[in-house]
Amino acid sequence: MPRIPAQDIPTDAQINEGARRLGLADENGQCPRSLRSRVAKTIQLAERETAAAEHAERSLDAPLALIVDAHRRLADQLDNTAATAITAALAPVLYRTAHERQRDARTS
Repeated sequence: MPRIPAQDIPTDAQINEGARRLGLADENGQCPRSLRSRVAKTIQLAERETAAAEHAERSLDAPLALIVDAHRRLADQLDNTAATAITAALAPVLYRTAHERQRDARTS
């Protein structure tokens, strides 16, 4: 079984807080010994999911900003219906372009 890096192991305080939030703490607010590993694993999974969600959100920021900017510029020149139709048609190209820019920025 692979070892978990020490920085990824929840502290006692985090485990006890997690148990309280999950309604599993004893009358003293402590995580029962029999549940400590499960609560710790739950905390680790939650942290990984949060990090993954934040990464996904950041990776969408640039493409969405590019699409919104294109729509805004078109709407300044055309009526909103036409600007929306053109933006919808261009959105896949704009999305790919933004991802390519992000990829190129990471590799350079």
